[in-house]
Amino acid sequence: MYKAYSEKNDSPIFRTFMYITLFQFLIIGTLIVYIEKLLIIWNIFSEEYMYRIKHSYVFWGMIVFPFLFFFLSIHVYILLFGGTILGKEVTGIISK
Repeated sequence: MYKAYSEKNDSPIFRTFMYITLFQFLIIGTLIVYIEKLLIIWNIFSEEYMYRIKHSYVFWGMIVFPFLFFFLSIHVYILLFGGTILGKEVTGIISK
């Protein structure tokens, strides 16, 4: 995948972070639904308790974390290598 994006003159590092973030979101989303159902079926937690967990800040923090990772990776990439932001060229720490 790195070679394919490199040949198209697209940022392979940026695309890699995008795919990793998407993959993390899919894995976390699937696991959350699966684990919730198992915990209710096995009577470990009640539905009311699971409802309170789903409405807590920690729960939503875990869900938003991949997106936070994605946006932070964009900022780090721009800081290191530069880029065009809102039509202006930004020089990074490591410029070509």
